[in-house]
Amino acid sequence: MVLGNALSLSLPDDDGVHEVSAATASQFDYHVNCDGHMASGVGRGIPRSGPLEFLVFGDSRSRPGVHRKVIRSLAGESMHFILGTGDYVEHGRVHRQWRKFFEIEKELLSRAVFFPSVGNHDRKGRHAKEFERYFALPKDSSGSERYYSYLAGKTLLVVLDSNMRDPEMGRQTIWLQETLEAAKRTSVEHVFVTVHHPLYSISLHGGHRGTRNRWEALFRRYQVDAVFSGHDHAYMRGEKGGVRYFVSGGGGAPLYPRRKSAKKIDRDVIEVFHRKNHFLRVSVDGPSVHVKAVGLKGEVLDSLSWSSPPLSGRLVGAPAAQATPSIASKSSNRLPLFACLFGVVLLAVQVVRKAS
Repeated sequence: MVLGNALSLSLPDDDGVHEVSAATASQFDYHVNCDGHMASGVGRGIPRSGPLEFLVFGDSRSRPGVHRKVIRSLAGESMHFILGTGDYVEHGRVHRQWRKFFEIEKELLSRAVFFPSVGNHDRKGRHAKEFERYFALPKDSSGSERYYSYLAGKTLLVVLDSNMRDPEMGRQTIWLQETLEAAKRTSVEHVFVTVHHPLYSISLHGGHRGTRNRWEALFRRYQVDAVFSGHDHAYMRGEKGGVRYFVSGGGGAPLYPRRKSAKKIDRDVIEVFHRKNHFLRVSVDGPSVHVKAVGLKGEVLDSLSWSSPPLSGRLVGAPAAQATPSIASKSSNRLPLFACLFGVVLLAVQVVRKAS
């Protein structure tokens, strides 16, 4: 029930799917009863236009105490949504680990939309059934919830799955090119990509060759603003071909050192390295983008600002194959969605699926 700027509803506590859409991009109060579990809060939709604020972090697995500290450190942040860089749990098939993840992040997810990418620890083999069970995400033209896009005003968010193999990876790559080509023909001003495995890294795992070989050329051709990744548990930043690469894997998992034997291809790109727990704060205002890496005590580890023309005006390289625009429908701002999970009320673009 919507009363003025307040939303009130009741949901059964069955770990199932319960969605309520609020067609608003403004701030509003909400009150939810999940079979006796009461929750109230302030929801914030994603605006159709104007400035955007969002956070980026990931790799929260293995150390719930540190994960909790990271969440506490960003509790006072203003945000329209969150991009997750993957590896939220140690073993994606273990139900109790997902329960702990949501218990730690419940306050954050009760007020901010969450766009997660799937990490290698969030799956089992080639499948990510638990991840797909717990998150319902935009399918748009991909037909998959493991990779998807969302149009937040004039900012396009693209979330990829670097865990797939052929033929699924080939289909994802075709979808990525079609999505970026479609964006070029619209009023999109910025494109941000999230993918778990980093293209470049000077930490334990190093840059992921498969991801780099598959997608770097497309990122450069369409001049995406930035690529956010995780997997290596540290903060890193670099740039190549006009594309900025950030590694944000400091969400709670054991921190990794700088690799003494890092490959030259990675050393040539990565400019900044910090072995610290952190999150990224991103602000978008017209052509301007500002990114800060923030530590647990609020200290700024690194910052970078840039200004870009609209996507249609910065295409480089040979023209891509013709594609049918497929992102326009994602500009809908029918947010948020509510879900009951383990007695916790979540406010997010995803909802929780009923366990079989």
